[in-house]
Amino acid sequence: MSAPLGVQMRTARQRVGMSIAEVARRAHTSRSAIHAYESGSISPSLDTAQRILCCLGYELTIAETEQVACLPAVPGGRNPAAAQVDKR
Repeated sequence: MSAPLGVQMRTARQRVGMSIAEVARRAHTSRSAIHAYESGSISPSLDTAQRILCCLGYELTIAETEQVACLPAVPGGRNPAAAQVDKR
């Protein structure tokens, strides 16, 4: 599993030696937004992520992966469907 997008954005920025202020200026966004994306406080839209990564010389790629069934959670943290799967 790959690192969260914000961590990847911070790593890319650090690799190219660019400050948060410079990325914000080039990507037409605020320094506080860049910081929030990198810390994982908020997630950028795909358009914003692409703009930021492009400024850093990277490309945003979305790849198809194997689908994993996600079962809905129920109150109390137990999922009856998941329990049934476990019993088989």
